[in-house]
Amino acid sequence: MTVRPEHIEVGLDTIKGLDPQVDEVVRSINVFLGYATFREVLGGNPRRGILFEGPPGTGKTFMAKAMAKQAGVPFMFVSAPAFQSPFYGMTNVKVRSFFKELRKSARKNGGAIGFIEEIDAIGTTRGGLSMSPAPAGLERSVSNSISEGSSGIVNELLIQMQSFDQPPLRQRLKEKVLQWISTYLPEGKALKSGRPAYHNILLIGATNRADSLDPALLRPGRFDRRLYFDLPTKQLRRDLIDFFMDRKSHHIQPTRRSCAIGWPRTRSATRRS
Repeated sequence: MTVRPEHIEVGLDTIKGLDPQVDEVVRSINVFLGYATFREVLGGNPRRGILFEGPPGTGKTFMAKAMAKQAGVPFMFVSAPAFQSPFYGMTNVKVRSFFKELRKSARKNGGAIGFIEEIDAIGTTRGGLSMSPAPAGLERSVSNSISEGSSGIVNELLIQMQSFDQPPLRQRLKEKVLQWISTYLPEGKALKSGRPAYHNILLIGATNRADSLDPALLRPGRFDRRLYFDLPTKQLRRDLIDFFMDRKSHHIQPTRRSCAIGWPRTRSATRRS
């Protein structure tokens, strides 16, 4: 699902109680918006992936939408279980299709933010431990096992994230054609294709099971920045109650203290409803 920035109703100014996360998000947005300068002038690679981790309903999706609103770029949302298919190979096809649309949107709009909810559903570690049965009287043995299904999906995710740092296919083909023509031209008359254009994409993954993700997804150039979203404290619950009550029409007059105590450690999504 793609949402235009002008259709996103939330912004960073509507996020309460997540000041450290907002500060880090603002820095990431600044790098995202200035990716060309960061790459060509400073010689660095822009941040490509951020992992939001924490219990359900703590504001991860809310924050991702606010980032797209702040950056003024389209927001592409998908729940990872939607990629899964009972037919062999179709999961990878769906993953490629999502990233293809993400790159297309980035080329058209100067950037795009993708959000994969429950990324642990397709990004679980490719290696694991399994208990193998043993004959009577002998101890069971522990052996390493690798799931081909999860291995293929993780590999596809890694390939697609790497494609962000490659010029579009049309430009790569143009470069090859110009190189071929240049072989027939005099020395010093070679044709140049100009400065390569890259896809300005920021991919956000959300999970409440970060420990189950494949380590390769957390290496530099992938989801190398992790932000944790925790359940709110009592003081934060009071602040959130004030914020939500001011935005809603109501006839009750509950006290901040009674509400904060009555809803101990509840999630932001639950309180908004």
